[in-house]
Formats: sequence, structure tokens, C-alpha cells
Amino acid sequence: MERPHSYQGGWATDIAAPAELVWSLVSDPERMPEWSPEVQAIEWLDGATEAAKGASFMGRNRIGVLRWSMRVTIIEWEPPRHLVFATKRRGSDQTRWSFDIEPTGAGSHVTERFEVVGRIAPRGRILFPERRRRPQLVEGCRVTLSRLKLAAEATHAASATRPN
Repeated sequence: MERPHSYQGGWATDIAAPAELVWSLVSDPERMPEWSPEVQAIEWLDGATEAAKGASFMGRNRIGVLRWSMRVTIIEWEPPRHLVFATKRRGSDQTRWSFDIEPTGAGSHVTERFEVVGRIAPRGRILFPERRRRPQLVEGCRVTLSRLKLAAEATHAASATRPN
């Protein structure tokens, strides 16, 4: 029998790039495979072609030899500061992911969080027990934000050196 489950975590970092630039990168799900160590690809669903509240896509994921797909729906969309999307299982939220971007004097402070809120099937509890999965997800947030930081800072530096 499945049982309700909940755990959470996240990571934060400072990025030397404006919040609007960071938002333009993190709010484009098609670019998530560039940042995330698990996301391999996304495919828009139900006629959606870009990110917006209510838009859905299929996320294709991988850890080692394990591969799986999850339906994902954007449930909060507040440009250029706040984004929440939820993976879905049997029509219910499984894991909620959020990105918060706060402007700072030197650029942006970015936080990525996850919260496992859904029922975890027995197979999932065997393959991804919380004692291993939670640290794995926290590390995924760290890697995602470090890759995002490199891309945002490189893009910002390139735009600063372009002639007007």
C-alpha cells in the first residue's frame, strides 16, 4: 500500500547577473537539461509551447541506468521572481519544485527547493528511499544552481562586452 510521504530540501547561491537574466534562463524548461543532473529532455504537452502558469510538459529523467518520465505542470508563475512546478503521479502532485530569485546589489540570490508531497509507490520507496533520495535531491539542487550560475554569469559578461 502507498503511504503519504513528505520531505524537503534545497540549495541557494549568489549569481553575478541581473534577476531578469537569471529568470530568462531558469523559467525555460527546455533548458533544464543544461542545468539539472537528472533531467534529460522535456516535451511540451496539451498544445503548450512555452512556460506559463498551467502549462504542462513531460520530463524525461535519468540517474545512472534508471530512466523515468513524469508529467510536470507549472503551478505558480510570477516573473521575474518566482516559479513552482509539480511533477504529477495519477493526477496528484508528487514533488513540487520552486525557484526564487531575489535581486541583490551584485546580481541575484537564487534558491531552488523541492518538497516531496505525494504518495510514493512501493517500487519508488525501494528504488529511491528517503535516506538516499533526499541527499541526492539536495545535491541535484546544488549542481543545477552551479551550472545555472556559470551560464548566467557568462551570458551577463558577454552582454556587458558587446558594443551598443
